[in-house]
This record gives sequence, structure tokens and C-alpha cells, in this order.
Amino acid sequence: MFKTPLQVEKIGENKWRLLSPLVYEGSRRYIVPAGFETDFASVPRIFWRICPPVAGNHAEPAVLHDYLCEIYPDQRTTDRIFLEAMESNDVGWLKRTLMFQAVRLYQIIKGNY
Repeated sequence: MFKTPLQVEKIGENKWRLLSPLVYEGSRRYIVPAGFETDFASVPRIFWRICPPVAGNHAEPAVLHDYLCEIYPDQRTTDRIFLEAMESNDVGWLKRTLMFQAVRLYQIIKGNY
């Protein structure tokens, strides 16, 4: 579960900066530092009505996932933590399953799996 609120400032068209640390406690404790830059969820524009990239209960897990992708080489682990964080943040089953499968597909395309 997220222990701190998500506080960001917009710094570009699709870029935000954390104003304070984002703390998540799940299977482990993770701290996304203040100053970290994110694009939130990289959702194709066609799906924004269903899953807007910034708004919604998936926002914190998306920031955490962006951060973990930068610090951990194991994409399977980062994607698993993303799924765990979405579940703990009450992202509905269908939405979190679609988002999880989308990040996995993206990683497969990039050759990270």
C-alpha cells in the first residue's frame, strides 16, 4: 500500500516530477525519491477514455513501475510489483490485468523478457 500521497508538478507535455518521496510498502518497501521524473502510464491515446495516463488509482503504481524499471534489471520483478501495487491500490481486476499485460507485451517487444 502507498504510505504517502502522490505529489507532482508538470514539467513537460508528458512529463512530471515528484515533489516529495512516494513510499510503497508491499512485499518490500520502495521509496521513489523526490525529483524522480515520470510519464505515468504509457497508455496509447486511443485508450485514454478507459485508462487516462495520469488520473486514476493506477497513477501511483505507474510511477513506482517507472522508477523500478530504472533501478532493477529484472523486468519480470518490476512488472510483478506493478501488478501487486495496482491490486493494493484497488485498481479493478480488468484494468490491472490489461495494464499488466500491456507492460509485459511492451517488454517482450523490446526484448527484455
